[in-house]
Amino acid sequence: MPGYPANQPSSSGAPLACCDEDWEKACQRFETAEVERLKFAKRLAGLGARDWSRDQSVLEIFCGRGNALRVWFELGYSKVSGVDLSRRLLEAYQGPATQLYVGDCRDIKLPTASRDIIAVHGGSHHLPALQTDLPLVFAEVARVLRPGGAS
Repeated sequence: MPGYPANQPSSSGAPLACCDEDWEKACQRFETAEVERLKFAKRLAGLGARDWSRDQSVLEIFCGRGNALRVWFELGYSKVSGVDLSRRLLEAYQGPATQLYVGDCRDIKLPTASRDIIAVHGGSHHLPALQTDLPLVFAEVARVLRPGGAS
């Protein structure tokens, strides 16, 4: 799978901790893929994603097993990629061919200003130190997002 090693330290020096095996197994049972996709489709519809340009590149962070990626494709977007710390969850992805990255959303290994839309539907609650890690994620989103992009 393309991407970068999950055991590589981030640029901040913090180790990439992944992943709680029990949680990963529970995630597979938590909601069916269909129920999760319906939830994500409703959320994106509420944000107006059906009216946005389909030429935009989308990065779904904390993408897990990729159900939101499938919704982006179902809405007609073709430049869709995802990043998640769990290789196991990424390997569970069943959808159109796309670029998946094993990586830490606190230190996204993508070029600056390289995506038009960056979305998250879940997963940020797994950050080990929410108060310090969430600002790192926001800074990475701001860095990777193209000027005028949406997050």
